[in-house]
Amino acid sequence: MHIHSIRISGLKSYRDETFIGPFHEGLNVIVGRNGSGKSNLLEAVRLVLGDASASLNAEQRAALLHEGPGGRALSAFVEVVFDNSDGRLPVDRPRVVLRRMFGLQKDEYLLDRRNVSRAEVGALFESAGFSRSNPYYIVQQGKVAALCTMKDEQRLELLKEIAGTRTFEEKRAESLRILEDSKEKRAKVREILVYIEKRLGELESEKAELLAYQQVDRERRALEKAIYERELAELKAQLETIEHERQHESAQLGKLHQECRRIEAELEELEQLICENERERARLVVDQGAMKLEHVKAAEHASALESELALITQRLENETIELDKVEQKLQTLRQVAQQRRQERNQVLPEFERLRDEEQRLRAGNRH
Repeated sequence: MHIHSIRISGLKSYRDETFIGPFHEGLNVIVGRNGSGKSNLLEAVRLVLGDASASLNAEQRAALLHEGPGGRALSAFVEVVFDNSDGRLPVDRPRVVLRRMFGLQKDEYLLDRRNVSRAEVGALFESAGFSRSNPYYIVQQGKVAALCTMKDEQRLELLKEIAGTRTFEEKRAESLRILEDSKEKRAKVREILVYIEKRLGELESEKAELLAYQQVDRERRALEKAIYERELAELKAQLETIEHERQHESAQLGKLHQECRRIEAELEELEQLICENERERARLVVDQGAMKLEHVKAAEHASALESELALITQRLENETIELDKVEQKLQTLRQVAQQRRQERNQVLPEFERLRDEEQRLRAGNRH
């Protein structure tokens, strides 16, 4: 597997889209004058493959964008095409296209024109043997001189790091640590299992108690339901009886209302009749006074008016008899009125009691 070609646009000195390639599967040399973009080409490859530039903030992304006389580029991309003829990348294609696009507000990867995450890109290179812990598949310009001036011990450590032995040692130490943690967790799991077994025994006894309680509770609910149904039936029967009584009392109350109205009407008629008799009595009294006056005058002229006096006397006697009759009739009417008042007073308490009973029954029906 090797890099087949590179396409760059908007990155540092690469203002326009630039295609570089195809590369040879062996050794490739890029030459050019100063400022032609050789270092920027390596920076572009590191942007796609290197782990050091995996995460960029907005300021770092802005520094990578081309800035020239035509203004700053708003976005840039680096596209690396891999020759995967040997199948080193776990992708069933002879060419794999990986593009990184970034701007002031975005930074994303596309694998064969499909959006992927940075973690997926890292996993793809890990599967091809490009370990994050061994970044020496890209050697920068100053590291060659550093390799020449290193001590033997430092070179040994560097060779171990390049060969990947340090990674295995770190993984071994990590595995041993995980093993110790697993032993501790295993001991804790055993303690938990002992506790769970103990707790299971307790739960079994609690389960038996719970089943017994549930059985008793079902019986209790059944008994409560039966009691409630019986009480409901009794209350319905009582309610029907009260309703019948209320209807009967309402009928009785209606009759008493009618009787009271009839008695009140008779009392009004009697009172009117008494008033008329009183007026008649007053008129007769006035007439009697006038007749007495005439009688006095007639007495003064007795000799001349004897016959007229006898007539007036007779008339006076008749009026007196009529007045006595009116007095007797008035007395009789007063007695009848008194009797009607007594009957009303006797009926009134029963009427008020029935009215109160009706109001109480209506209030009970509302509740």
